[in-house]
Amino acid sequence: MQNWINFVFIGTVGWGISLSLIKVLLGCLSPLDVVLYRMIVGLLFLILLIKLLDLRVTHFTSLMKDGVVFGIFNVTMPFYLTSYAEKTVSSALSAAINGLTPLCTFILAILFFNGKQHVRYTHFVSLLLGLAGVVLVNQQLHGIPAGEISLIALILSGISYAISANYLRSRTQTNHPLLISAVAAGVTIIMLLCYKCIRGELSQW
Repeated sequence: MQNWINFVFIGTVGWGISLSLIKVLLGCLSPLDVVLYRMIVGLLFLILLIKLLDLRVTHFTSLMKDGVVFGIFNVTMPFYLTSYAEKTVSSALSAAINGLTPLCTFILAILFFNGKQHVRYTHFVSLLLGLAGVVLVNQQLHGIPAGEISLIALILSGISYAISANYLRSRTQTNHPLLISAVAAGVTIIMLLCYKCIRGELSQW
């Protein structure tokens, strides 16, 4: 029962509200800055939790590898793509398309991660119906290049989450999830700061 309560809380309060907050933050920040500030705040809290729980690194090489993959595919890419897309589309649409992530995870598991699940036609029908529903509900985006690009960005975000989920599921976890999350946040911050430096935007930040 406790697991279900945690699941509902994280899914509705943590995940759902974050999409609405992104929309608000885009009023004064760029998509890249939204991700950067989220990661800085998140990393500070993670470091505090790690200190309080007195977590120790057991396998450094494995931690770095998992953190980099997790940072790229579960944080940097989907966070930026979602923030970029929400400049054009609504938070509700972002949530709807992100809801396709489990289906993407299942399909990628079958195709690339030696998943043992049996593919049923209903899975593909569900995926097509989900995409069709998104298009029908958001007909106002039809013919608008920016809107179509945003839709593609959100779908790619879901695929990126799916890659990360399958990768971590196929790995033997040797480090605490909080440690992996902290490394992932650090990787994201470094990548985004390097990108801003290359574009000459670091001095304006």
